[in-house]
Amino acid sequence: MCLSIVSLIIDNDNDGDGIPDYMEKDTDGDGVPDYLDDDDDGDGIPDHLDKDDDGDGIPDDQEDSDGDGIPDHLGMPFVIFQTVGL
Repeated sequence: MCLSIVSLIIDNDNDGDGIPDYMEKDTDGDGVPDYLDDDDDGDGIPDHLDKDDDGDGIPDDQEDSDGDGIPDHLGMPFVIFQTVGL
């Protein structure tokens, strides 16, 4: 008999630290958490127009927070399938 277990992770955790992305840091130190901040890195360019919205020198389309070789925007965001044999 084989039992399939499907685990759903509702909140993204792109860097794999166990903290959902929406609870992550305040990159620019302005007192507004990044998930609520329109300018995370405090450079005066709104995130939606900023090619590097966290100010780390890596363009957003090349970010790979978890080091799996897949850019964050292409990675699997929230569903993990697991099969457990019994």
